[in-house]
Amino acid sequence: MCELNVKAQVNSLCRTKILQRAWQRGQQISVHGWVYGLSDGRVKDLNCTISGLEQVETLYRIDRVQQGD
Repeated sequence: MCELNVKAQVNSLCRTKILQRAWQRGQQISVHGWVYGLSDGRVKDLNCTISGLEQVETLYRIDRVQQGD
């Protein structure tokens, strides 16, 4: 359940106007999905990294940067 939650939060974060506008301005930002194992102390990469607007589902992309939003 924890891993599913992390993957969902990566997608939710990448749907925000703030992050999408940063990508439109050319900022190099990546959102990674990791979980920490309490039993073994290891960090597990969930391989759900999003590094640009082209990786966000089309339905959730903002079309243009609007002033005042």
